[in-house]
Amino acid sequence: MKALDKNNIKYRNLLSEENWQFLILFLIAFFVRLVFLMITDNFTGPQTMLKIITASHILNFPGLIHNVYYQHLPFHLYSLAGCIWVGIEQILAGRFLSLFLGTLSVIPFYFLCKSLFYKKNAFFSALIFCFFPEQIMRSIVTDSHASAIFFVIISLYFFTRHNFILSAIILAIGSGYGYICWLFVPILTFSIILFDVAKGLKKAKNVFIFLGISVVVPIVFLLLTRAKYGNLYCFIHNFFEQDSFSEYFYYFALRIRTFGQQIIWGVHPGFFLLAVVGMISELLKKRYQPVVFWFLSLFLLVCLGVFHYLIPVMTQAILVCSLFLIPFSIEGVRVGLNTLRINSRFLKFTMILLFCIFSLWKTTLIRPLIPAFIKDASQWLKCNVSTEDMIVIDNNEELDDYHTSIVMLSGMPPSIFYYGENSFNSWVDSMPNDRKQYLVSCKINAPFISGISMERIIDFSKCRIFTMKDSL
Repeated sequence: MKALDKNNIKYRNLLSEENWQFLILFLIAFFVRLVFLMITDNFTGPQTMLKIITASHILNFPGLIHNVYYQHLPFHLYSLAGCIWVGIEQILAGRFLSLFLGTLSVIPFYFLCKSLFYKKNAFFSALIFCFFPEQIMRSIVTDSHASAIFFVIISLYFFTRHNFILSAIILAIGSGYGYICWLFVPILTFSIILFDVAKGLKKAKNVFIFLGISVVVPIVFLLLTRAKYGNLYCFIHNFFEQDSFSEYFYYFALRIRTFGQQIIWGVHPGFFLLAVVGMISELLKKRYQPVVFWFLSLFLLVCLGVFHYLIPVMTQAILVCSLFLIPFSIEGVRVGLNTLRINSRFLKFTMILLFCIFSLWKTTLIRPLIPAFIKDASQWLKCNVSTEDMIVIDNNEELDDYHTSIVMLSGMPPSIFYYGENSFNSWVDSMPNDRKQYLVSCKINAPFISGISMERIIDFSKCRIFTMKDSL
């Protein structure tokens, strides 16, 4: 009978309301992201191609010292290589990795909001998270944003539960996915000093334990970077390298304005105003920890400048700060409805539904797309050009953002592509006469190709193929 009672208890726990909520939230988040993955293009910048090439290189040369790149942290590259190794098409591997971790993030986000607020706030916050535009976008493209933020959220949850060791371990793992995790090391260390050490010196050991564990991966990576580049390349050419204090102050003010605009206008100004109301409500109830966490996140604004200007840390920081506003906005809605003495469940449901519809509409506006003429011309290259031929992409404003798209969509090796006038002329001078030559251009009368003998020219503006027998 005791065994039967235990089985009944386990069965009831499995079918608990909270577990059903997890399942519903996960399925909603997965379905929304999967739909946008199918209607969104991936190759809209050079970083996607570089990550895929590097991941393929890891399969042949798995040694860590051979795969250290200051823009791309190693754990994400090795995870991408693992996806390719198990058989996922390399063009889709990075997207499905982001899709999985971006969708899975809704569960730890629920627990984090529940730890800092209350159960109902956690559910509605997680529901808004499912439809959050920028998080959707970062969950369907090949980059490390979704992966890094996944580890940040889990680390913060265990941190709020005062499990500093597990929080530090998870943050250390996340530090191999995104630089945003590096910035949370000083933020959370300061939080321990603020909330724990102030209560007694006996808890000072938590600072050293957390710091000692969380900095392991960043230190190892910096040592490897130093060995490869001869310096700490991720920290040079940064924001603080200004010629004068006035110039530094100007760019710092510009950074604050940009950061503030993207936080306020990222979803909608009304969303930000509701979050401000929610923060005030928390302060009036003397619940300082959630508000302090968010304002400590603004410390990221200062720390962002230490990294190389090509490292996209600011994008991750804006997304993290925006996501942390969600539970405050839910609290702001609750305060507003209580102030107006409105207790209609239908009205609450309608407000959330309208926000979800608005978020989906906004997501469709920011989703990356490749123009049809780029896809058509890339498809022609894929069908008609061999790996023994050579292709030059014209220096043109209409093509500057799509060099990588052409390379990846055509399926041709990157080594047969050349860019711009100088590389084109040097290529022609050294190229054997029996090699086929192709020009990808938006203008058929590009002046720098005058006098060059070619077999075919691809005119992107009309996606037609011109056969050239004589010199132009």
